[in-house]
Amino acid sequence: MNILKGAMKPYDVRADIIAFVVIAGVLVSSAGALPCATINFGLMHTNGTADTAEVIENGPVTAPLGTNTFTVLCNNTGDQNLDGQWARYELTVWDTKGYSHTDAWKTDRAGSHTLELRLHSYNAGDAQYCLSCQTGTWFDAIQNERTIINDLIYEDTEKEFQGSLASIFPLAPMTWTPGEEVPEVSLETVPPEEIPAPVAEAERHAPSTLANAVAGDAVQVTALDNTLRDFCLIPFYLDGELAAVAEVSLAGAGTSPHFKEWKFSHPDPAAALTRLSLGETNWALGKAGYTGGNWTARVVSMNCDAPIRPYFWECEDGGGEKVYVGYDRYDDVVRIYTSVTPRARAG
Repeated sequence: MNILKGAMKPYDVRADIIAFVVIAGVLVSSAGALPCATINFGLMHTNGTADTAEVIENGPVTAPLGTNTFTVLCNNTGDQNLDGQWARYELTVWDTKGYSHTDAWKTDRAGSHTLELRLHSYNAGDAQYCLSCQTGTWFDAIQNERTIINDLIYEDTEKEFQGSLASIFPLAPMTWTPGEEVPEVSLETVPPEEIPAPVAEAERHAPSTLANAVAGDAVQVTALDNTLRDFCLIPFYLDGELAAVAEVSLAGAGTSPHFKEWKFSHPDPAAALTRLSLGETNWALGKAGYTGGNWTARVVSMNCDAPIRPYFWECEDGGGEKVYVGYDRYDDVVRIYTSVTPRARAG
């Protein structure tokens, strides 16, 4: 369903979503609800010198009912003070009735900013979000612009998906009973010499502090459907110590690898994506009865029916059996599935 084909309605108190106002750093809501999820839509980047505008979005996004904080990171480079260059960024979120809410930022110098909307949704259904950025020069002349619209699905998480659910349990301290059989789980990585183009793309965007950093084995995040891009998390080391991790999208049909960002505060970026470390995944497999054997774990993405989306672990044993381990942030539990299926697209 493309709700943008219809006429947009002005906002009123009857809308499905109630916007929140931040006053002196305090979240104020007529509904009195607290945020239940922070959802990032992606990244927008402009370069005033090269006159480029790029949007890297996270594909179709699912949000729970209740209060959500929607964000997008904006980054502007190549602008000098008083050079006439400027950049403008806009985040728009629609609700299931077509009411829109917008946050925008305009700057005339290099820098970064996060656009943010705190909204409350009462009804489940299909909506959309829009990311738009422009770069321009004197007299508001636009040099380049980019706009992407994608699906935003408000979902009642109380209606729990079971499907091929094999096991569910709270995430607890990782303890083993003496004599208990434990699966051996190893992380699948890609040596840097096998992905020279993504490594070169990361090095091209490296800050001066990483000039002497050396790339290590990367974690590849593979999309099991076509909603998100495949990308690599490439660690870079200085004097044998992890210094930063580069996120670089992999080349597709007619495209080249694309640098997204440096991660300086995530020693385990795969765990940051999936919300489960490799050790916790190993523990979950054992507790679910998958004891013994050698397993390979890889990070995958899918806009699936299961409430572990979009990033989770695919674990495969030596005989080819696959199970999917993910963290359900809505119910604060670990879920293990024997199969996952893409969600049916709205429309």
